[in-house]
Amino acid sequence: MIEALNKKGYNAFAISIPSFNELLNVLAIADSFLLSPLIYFATSMGTHVVAAHQIMLQICGMCTVWGEPLSQTSQSFMPELIYGVNRYLPKARMLLESLVTIGATLGLVLGIIGTAVPCLFPNIFTHDIKVIQEVCSCFSPTFPFPPLHLLLQ
Repeated sequence: MIEALNKKGYNAFAISIPSFNELLNVLAIADSFLLSPLIYFATSMGTHVVAAHQIMLQICGMCTVWGEPLSQTSQSFMPELIYGVNRYLPKARMLLESLVTIGATLGLVLGIIGTAVPCLFPNIFTHDIKVIQEVCSCFSPTFPFPPLHLLLQ
C-alpha cells in the first residue's frame, strides 16, 4: 500500500499531529461517546426502559451501517480527486453531490423505517405491553438519528 501511495504522488511516511479543531471534528462524529452516557441512564431507569432501549439501540445499529458504503466510497476516491496526481475537482464535486444526495435520501428512508417499524409492528420485538409503550415513546427523538449519522459520514 505504501508503494502504491508513493507512486500516486502521496508521501506515505508523512506523519502529522492533528490540530485542536481536527480533534473536535473527530469527537463530533464519534457516536459511541454519545451512546455511553445514554446506556448508563437507561439502565438505571428500570427493566422496561432497558428492554425498550435495547430494541431501539439494535434498530439504530441496523440503520446506521447502511451509510458505510458511502463512507468507504468517499474515503477511497475523494483524496485522489482532490489532492492526487490526477487531480480533477469537477469530478470530485460531482462525486460529493452524488454522495450527499444518496446519503440524505437513504437517511430519510432509514429514519422513517427505523421509527415506523417499532411503532407499527411492535410485536416483532416483544409482546410486553409496557416495553411496547416505552418503544413508542421514543418515536420523535429517534427519527433524526439515521439521517444525521449518514450526513456526518
